[in-house]
Amino acid sequence: MALPHPVTRFVGRTQELADIRAAQATSRLVTLVGPGGVGKTRLAIEAARTSTGEDEQWFVDLASLTDPDRVLPVIADTLGAPAHTLDALAPRITDRTTLVVLDNAEHLVGAVAAVASGLLLRSPRVRILVTSREPLRLPGETVVTVAPMITADALTVFRERAADARGGEALGDEDVFEEICESLDAIPLALELTAARLDVLSGPELLEAVREGGGADVRRSGEARQLSVDNAVRWSVDLLTPAQRDLLVQLSRFAGGFPEEAVLGICDVDDDDPSAVLARLVDKSLVAVSRGEAGDRRFRLLDAVKHAAAALDPGDPEWFDQHRSWLADFAARTGPLTRTHAAREVNALLDLLRPDLRLALDNSIAAGDRLTAVRLAGSQAHHWFVRGRLLDGIADIDRALAVPGELPPLLEADTSIGLMVLTYQTGDAQRTFELLERAYELAVRTGDATIPAVALARRAYATSIFGDGEAARGDMAAAAAYAEHAEDWARAEFLMCEGQMLRALGEGERALASLYASRKLSLAIGYSWMAGSASYVAGKVLTDQGRGAEAIEELREVTTTAFGEGDGASTLAGFHQMAAACALIGRSADGARIFGAVDRLGTRYGYNPVVAEGEDARRLRDLVAGRLSDGEYELEYRRGQRLEFADLFRLLETLPARGVSASA
Repeated sequence: MALPHPVTRFVGRTQELADIRAAQATSRLVTLVGPGGVGKTRLAIEAARTSTGEDEQWFVDLASLTDPDRVLPVIADTLGAPAHTLDALAPRITDRTTLVVLDNAEHLVGAVAAVASGLLLRSPRVRILVTSREPLRLPGETVVTVAPMITADALTVFRERAADARGGEALGDEDVFEEICESLDAIPLALELTAARLDVLSGPELLEAVREGGGADVRRSGEARQLSVDNAVRWSVDLLTPAQRDLLVQLSRFAGGFPEEAVLGICDVDDDDPSAVLARLVDKSLVAVSRGEAGDRRFRLLDAVKHAAAALDPGDPEWFDQHRSWLADFAARTGPLTRTHAAREVNALLDLLRPDLRLALDNSIAAGDRLTAVRLAGSQAHHWFVRGRLLDGIADIDRALAVPGELPPLLEADTSIGLMVLTYQTGDAQRTFELLERAYELAVRTGDATIPAVALARRAYATSIFGDGEAARGDMAAAAAYAEHAEDWARAEFLMCEGQMLRALGEGERALASLYASRKLSLAIGYSWMAGSASYVAGKVLTDQGRGAEAIEELREVTTTAFGEGDGASTLAGFHQMAAACALIGRSADGARIFGAVDRLGTRYGYNPVVAEGEDARRLRDLVAGRLSDGEYELEYRRGQRLEFADLFRLLETLPARGVSASA
């Protein structure tokens, strides 16, 4: 994930930031070490945010993990690797400067150290910033000790949180604030938790309470400072109302971050206004809140708070039953929205809830609840696809389907179609056809039109590639009949597959008509990936017809959009097709450079155009190479291998869109 966006102001830490920069100047592995609550995570985020030395930055929160074997998969997924191996991760970090922040590593030190060591060995351009209560103890590691805040900065933090607790007014008690900060060892988490009590206590009352419960006779050691945080957490929890304490305990059961709707849907709160109870926990700094890239509010419990709340948990199997039931409903409700204008927001929510979706799936499988397991896994198929998490998606859907029991035929059909998309992208043709057949049979049995339209259209396109035009046309005609009564997303997919089939059969103009119709419908409903796919295939048709400038114009928008959405593989696919169009407008040298760039950058995303496109890709390369001498092609190709995405887009700006005739 990208760096989180804290909602409170960053205060002080000038010397610590300077120490981190100095450490990073000489070491590629820097670990911030200090007691819980001292502000390591916030400091790491600020150090990354103010750094200008990286091409990419990634933030990996390890707090929710309990299994060391999950460390590598979570890091691989965050960085967009095509598989959960160090070798698959390597291309994402080998040819550009990358900063990876690994947060909350103390409970998984061995596994984190192994992955960090593997990344550092595979790329001289990767830098790793770790937060932990202890070092990784790797060769070359530089440890920066994070101490409590200096008095002036601690006072600033305390005043700001006090003002928040009192509705913007913190005057009248500042004469005791410094004593409170000193009693709390100026540890940020303890300061925030304690300042939140000024909503009901005066400054002198708060100081007395801190002195009674803070253990002021044992200070300054790391163990004592951790005790200071633990005391502040326990004290804050003890002062909660029964409803607030009960909700905090329930929140400690979440595996990761969560939106408010998950709290309202899963937790049982003995209060007329559960949102108000959650808001009070945020006010008291017991629940942290941040904003995602889409501006959505995200909640989570800090480790110290989660530990204290979990210690009070009597256990509640019914809560976990509701947890998996609600998440299955959520996945089933939001999964289809990944093909609509709400896709960005929905995909962000699914990312946020990923640890809990996995926990719910594990619990459903353990309970032998096949229906809930399949709803959880199958509904996320398109999300996994657009996030590039193909292998995870296949594995989880297979685990769900392996649970014994009956399923509603339409649910199994829909799950099979989603799984089919994932297996197709991994190159498993045999299973893809088997899933298509299974989905079609089940859906027809229920009288559904949407899934048969997609299944037959995809089979028709695949059949056309193998040269059986008659069978392909027959399947597509049958798909068209279903498509008349199908959902909009399925009609858009049918039209795109029809365009692909017609191109394979040499009917370019009819292919363009279907592809443009698919794009128009896809844009109308917000199915951006399908709109991009239709434009991409239209670019192929235009290239087939020698209409280079029109192909470039067709591919320009889809490539730019894909890059803006973080879809590197689709971006490179668009540029690869544009390279051939360059040859058609007399810019063959640019085409060769683009090929060089695509081949190098593609290793970051597991994208190899020759493997993905087969004979299509070879024809494009022959077209460009045929208009240059061998020496010219090799020279321009090598030049292209030095290009980054920014260079490709600058080159794109120089290419004409229309009005340029084909030339040699």
